[in-house]
Amino acid sequence: MFVPPPGQYSRRMAIDFETPALLLDTAKVERNCRRMRERLEAEGVQLRPHVKTAKNVEVARMALGAQTGPITVSTLREAEYFIEHGFRDILYAVGMVPSKVPRAANLVNAACSWRRPAVAMKNCAARSSRYWHNPKRPGG
Repeated sequence: MFVPPPGQYSRRMAIDFETPALLLDTAKVERNCRRMRERLEAEGVQLRPHVKTAKNVEVARMALGAQTGPITVSTLREAEYFIEHGFRDILYAVGMVPSKVPRAANLVNAACSWRRPAVAMKNCAARSSRYWHNPKRPGG
């Protein structure tokens, strides 16, 4: 990721980027992320940033203050991208249509601590599908 020094952005530089492009003042982002982490840590709350806006591993790492950690995604493609970059604690925060269950199951196999919120699974007609192992279900 190319990051010019603070205050060094120019109109010409912005024109040269292919879109979509994410332009950040990294000093401000890092400062805001640090403040956010400190505030949450003081309250004993674990940060799980939603990465749907940035869709960028570098920004997620800034938010977490670590190479990996718990994140939230809105699409399976976002989950795939972050799994490819070493993230394993991923919350898929939307309901799932049955046609996505096999793809999500493959991601579960790739990232053992993938989380499936109960509300998403209740909305999924395939929640008892052969793709999910449910130890509470007879024969699961």
